[in-house]
Amino acid sequence: MYSNTRLAATRGTFQLGVIGSGTIESLKWLGLIVMFGEHWMRYVVGDLPGWLYQCGRVAFPLFVLALALGLRNLPDSKLPAAVMRLFAWAAVSQAGLELVDAPENQLNVLFTLGLGVAIVVAFMRTRSPFLLALTLCAAGAVAVWCEFGIVGAAFVAAAVALARASNPPAAAWIGVAALLAALAIANRSHAGLAAVPLAMVALSLDIRVPRVRRLFYWAYAFQFPLYAGARMVLSSV
Repeated sequence: MYSNTRLAATRGTFQLGVIGSGTIESLKWLGLIVMFGEHWMRYVVGDLPGWLYQCGRVAFPLFVLALALGLRNLPDSKLPAAVMRLFAWAAVSQAGLELVDAPENQLNVLFTLGLGVAIVVAFMRTRSPFLLALTLCAAGAVAVWCEFGIVGAAFVAAAVALARASNPPAAAWIGVAALLAALAIANRSHAGLAAVPLAMVALSLDIRVPRVRRLFYWAYAFQFPLYAGARMVLSSV
């Protein structure tokens, strides 16, 4: 059943209303559209206009919001499987990424998403403070090599944890907002903040896009071979 999302304030806490899977899917597609536009110009045309780069900065926050909402009601026991799925598709995507002129020694955004969810799992399952600190240090070391870096992974973890919390305090919302604002450092742009009003419009209008399982992963992973092939064809014309 689909329902409009709403924010309810109760004694210093904020709670999300019911969100349909089709509405969450709309956030993914909005992110994919702006990402495809930027990547096409970057990897195929070889000329990325400034305004399109700014539009592309909205994609990652939208992906994070969609992921957090998608994992919101997932049982704790299934979260590790979600992490493994993200990392598996990240490995496939990385192989395709090598076909285009991507930044060297940088892991793609699916690694960032997977690492963020893995941090949430670590907080849930690790009882020893020492092991938890060791795990977080290891995650931070890996995040340095991921797209959007440590801030990006922290933003994913905070957003997922917030979405799964039954009664998150206002401070948790502020923390997620602060991490989103901090992405401006990695992005060299504050345009990513536009993801918030865009998401609010999509949620308030209850926009519904039919969900096709794994389509997001396939679209992300195989865009890079498509760009490489298109560039070869265009260069031979």
